[in-house]
Amino acid sequence: MSSPAWRLLCAVAMICSLTTTITTQLVKSHNVDEHVSRAQSAGARLEILEIGLSSREFDYAAVVEECRQCARDTAFIDGS
Repeated sequence: MSSPAWRLLCAVAMICSLTTTITTQLVKSHNVDEHVSRAQSAGARLEILEIGLSSREFDYAAVVEECRQCARDTAFIDGS
C-alpha cells in the first residue's frame, strides 16, 4: 500500500539533498573564504603603504614593489 504522497516527499527530499551537495561543493571549489581573506589582507597592506607614502616614511621603489606583490596576490579578483 504505497501512497503517492510519500513518493513525492521522497523525491523532494532527494532533490533538496542533491542541491545542497552541489552548492556546498561549488562554494568549496571556489575558495570563497580564502579569497575574501586574501583580498582583505591586500587591502590592509595597501592602506599601510598609502599612509607610509603620504608621511614619506617609505621608499617609493619599495612601495611600488609591494603594490606589485599585492596585485599578484589578488590575481583571482575579476576586474570587471
